[in-house]
Amino acid sequence: MMNVRVQLETEALVTEIGEATGLEPQHVTDPAIAHYSAHLRRTGKSPKASAESPQKRPEAS
Repeated sequence: MMNVRVQLETEALVTEIGEATGLEPQHVTDPAIAHYSAHLRRTGKSPKASAESPQKRPEAS
C-alpha cells in the first residue's frame, strides 16, 4: 500500500472520472499508473525495465 499526495487538478480529474464511471479513486488510479508504467517501458524511459516486458529498440539501418 502507498499513500501519495496529488495536485488539485489531478484530484479533480480522478473525482470526475470516478463520478462518470462509478469507480472508487483507487480503481481509477491503479490502471492509470499501470498504463503510464507500460508507456515508460515501451519508450525506454523506465528506470527499471521489467524482465517480463523487454524494451523494444529500433534496429540501426
